[in-house]
Amino acid sequence: MGNITRRHALKLSGQAFLALSAAMPFMSCTSAASSAETQTLNWQEFIDRIQVLAETQFKSNWDQQAYTEDISKIIRTLDVNDNKILEFTARYKNKNVNFPEISTMHKEQSFMVSFLEFEPGEKIALHDHPDMTGVIHCIQGRINIQNYTLQKERSESGKLLLKQEASVTMTPGSTGALSSTFGNIHSLQADKLTRMVDVFTPPYNRDRSRRSKWFKKSSAYYQGTQGLFEAEVRG
Repeated sequence: MGNITRRHALKLSGQAFLALSAAMPFMSCTSAASSAETQTLNWQEFIDRIQVLAETQFKSNWDQQAYTEDISKIIRTLDVNDNKILEFTARYKNKNVNFPEISTMHKEQSFMVSFLEFEPGEKIALHDHPDMTGVIHCIQGRINIQNYTLQKERSESGKLLLKQEASVTMTPGSTGALSSTFGNIHSLQADKLTRMVDVFTPPYNRDRSRRSKWFKKSSAYYQGTQGLFEAEVRG
């Protein structure tokens, strides 16, 4: 990967703004349900619909953005008072210190559904999801999420470059999404007790878990370019 110059960075800044404007409906948290989303799905109906959609990932023309939009529509119709949800909520114990509880609710070869529970202030630091798409749905609380895309270019000092795609606060009913190439690196931090359901396609396996990385980014913009940061992989 070649280094990025100041001129290139400034050009990228303009391109990033246009890309961000176009992508915000995809990445930003969405809470308003359309008329097509008024039906409430129980747990099994929810899983059945996700299962059908997840099979489309094996097609050569799979559109990840359209897929995550469809998953977002479905997950917003999940009945949050379904017994499956209440079962996970009832058995909650804060076992981890300064890290959320993450439980697998359902897993198949094509996708997985997880339940995340954050105490106030708990966070998941900047990390990626190799070759995966993800949709996350807030059912309780309030949480701040930052999404970044890894750039092909490196900084003049040889460090990674991350472009910020979204910075949103999610509340009950809102959803957010990432694809394997857009907004795949993200961090989460809860303001209060927060519960979330997420769908990842394909699911984590030994290889994807091994390749997953943690990142540390600079606090200042790279060369003054808004939304662009230097970053390093944490050991």
